[in-house]
Amino acid sequence: MALGSFRLVAPRIFSAPDLRTMLIRTDQATRVLTAAPRIEALLDDVTPRLTVDVHRLDDPEHIVIDTLLAFIHRTIGWAIGRRVPLVFLEMPYETPPFLRYYEAAFGLLPTFGAEVAVLGFDADLLDAPLLRTPVDLEAYIGESPTNFFSIRDHGSTTADQVRRILDEGLTGDWPTPDEIASRLSVSVHHLRRLLREEGTTVSDLRGDLMRDTAINSLVIGKESIDELSARLGFSEPSAFRRAFRRWTGMPPGAYRPR
Repeated sequence: MALGSFRLVAPRIFSAPDLRTMLIRTDQATRVLTAAPRIEALLDDVTPRLTVDVHRLDDPEHIVIDTLLAFIHRTIGWAIGRRVPLVFLEMPYETPPFLRYYEAAFGLLPTFGAEVAVLGFDADLLDAPLLRTPVDLEAYIGESPTNFFSIRDHGSTTADQVRRILDEGLTGDWPTPDEIASRLSVSVHHLRRLLREEGTTVSDLRGDLMRDTAINSLVIGKESIDELSARLGFSEPSAFRRAFRRWTGMPPGAYRPR
């Protein structure tokens, strides 16, 4: 949904008493706002889901689709103030060559080749009360999409705690493993063991955060590649370009607004 359209319908959507009503109102709004992608709420008591019809989007590299679905997913969690683990995720395009991004962004690997995009979640969430109001909305919109790629909603694991500390590196110096361990009141050796049990490392988590932040910045288009490279701590833009291609399989220019 375009940001202008979202602002138009958001006060009614976010004055809903619970998530079920919020999603029903979102469904109703996109029936009227024909310029926005159609979002249909199918709220059965087994696996409720949202289908998002994106066939009219000119998006050959799927960047807009991925960003839109991440925005919808993050906004649902933000509205009810709790994590929203996806039960399944279906993408309306063929399997891309690089899959690691999807687990980092959505918490699971999607199924590809669907007719429409689909986000499925647990039925228990439907009765969750909305903790956000239309008054909260402007600040959220002002931060989005700048921050929503870095908002993690996959629980309170050691990796989640490390991510939250690493987030501070986006506005200053990156915390070292020693500093992270100290803040978590564990030794560096114990921190590495805990992360190893979760299948990750401090270096992997930092790389994921840098990648997501880079994609987000390039989609917004307000920073030059030189500025973004320096902010992420790269010694020179060419090093950033090599890292970005390693992360995504594409050059940074592919993510510039078209």
